[in-house]
Amino acid sequence: MEQNKLPKNIRQIGEKEDWIRVYMEDYVHTYIQRLRGLQESGISGGVLLGKKQRINGVMHLFIRGAAVVEDPFWRTPGQTPGQMQAESSVYFPGLEICGFFVSSRQNRSSEVELVRIFETHFSSEYQVLFNVRDQDEEVFSYSGHGLLKLAGYYIYYEKNEPMHEYLVEENSRKACEKKEEKPDVAVASFRKLLKEKQANHAKRKKMVVSYGMKVSIALVLFVGAVTLKNQSEKIRTMEAQMFRMSESEPIQAVSGTDVIVEELPGAVQEIPPEELVEEPVEIPVTEVQELEEVTEATEAAPESEETP
Repeated sequence: MEQNKLPKNIRQIGEKEDWIRVYMEDYVHTYIQRLRGLQESGISGGVLLGKKQRINGVMHLFIRGAAVVEDPFWRTPGQTPGQMQAESSVYFPGLEICGFFVSSRQNRSSEVELVRIFETHFSSEYQVLFNVRDQDEEVFSYSGHGLLKLAGYYIYYEKNEPMHEYLVEENSRKACEKKEEKPDVAVASFRKLLKEKQANHAKRKKMVVSYGMKVSIALVLFVGAVTLKNQSEKIRTMEAQMFRMSESEPIQAVSGTDVIVEELPGAVQEIPPEELVEEPVEIPVTEVQELEEVTEATEAAPESEETP
């Protein structure tokens, strides 16, 4: 932005002031909003850096930078605007202190506290306070009678490399501090994630095994049912064949020593009883006499042997 020229892209918030006008670059405004409640105390603070120009008899403050401080209440010894300007000159060369800011989610800083900060550190002319309380944003100046709320201010948009570089460096620093302060958090998070993955893997493996067992059991039951069906069909086929054989060839089966009687085809010839009587056989006389002599000789032989 050139000397004694106003920014082209601006957004007015509130009304105009006749004696002072505050222009805040959008990067700075967004950064201060993001700081709400980030500190453990619930409040953040820092310095506003920019340039002061008198245009048409009216003082203009062009705030192009903001640097956060450790103690937003400015009670820490050694924490002064001069020290902050020296440290911030690395990022914001050529800019001067134009006031300070306080950012919180609730109204955690009283007016008395803010007046004390003004009187102690920012008592020079044309210093302002940008106070962010939750969704409310206000700009104050200071007079001998206390805080003076301004009717309004401006947000302007233009390229702001110094603020961009400061934000990048600040984010990197916070990330390193967080990593150094809580190294176990990342390890614990990794271990927790690893355990969850292992548990999910074991669960999936168990489900696969269970599914495999169910499929195997179903397969065995199916094969058994098919086999039983085939055996039943074979038994029914054998029974049908036996039934057909019994109808075509009647057989009487007996147990033990009973004789199996088979019926044969044909007729039986009957013989009259008179034909069954045997005829007498005639023996010659000579043969009868010889037979009697032989019998007598046989009976007489033992008697002759017993005689001395």
